[in-house]
Amino acid sequence: MDVNEHYSVLLGVGEECEVSKVELDVEGRRVDIFVEYAKKAAVCPECCEVCIKGHTIY
Repeated sequence: MDVNEHYSVLLGVGEECEVSKVELDVEGRRVDIFVEYAKKAAVCPECCEVCIKGHTIY
């Protein structure tokens, strides 16, 4: 099991999403976990349009 799979299980990420990246900052005492929609497109909760994967919402 790699680190992305580990955090997916730890967080209980569903089948429609996946942990794509994990960044550890030991000095800053911070772990950033990036979760992406696993399918090619989805309805964006921000703009309500069907968006391709990679559409970023902050």
